[in-house]
Amino acid sequence: MHRKARDGNKEANTKPKRLLADAMLTIGIEGSPGKEMVTLAEKRKAVAHLVDAHGMSERRARKAAAAA
Repeated sequence: MHRKARDGNKEANTKPKRLLADAMLTIGIEGSPGKEMVTLAEKRKAVAHLVDAHGMSERRARKAAAAA
């Protein structure tokens, strides 16, 4: 039973990550291919985009931004 719950959480976590990636591309945050870190200002823009455009809660958007 726990295994099924974990699979559901994995699917639920995939959508916020995908939305964050789309938001980062939309805003132009992706940067150069060698760039590894995202600045705090860029994360804030991505979080604001997820909240405004996708109706995501700020808490979930921040978690997605931290995971990306």
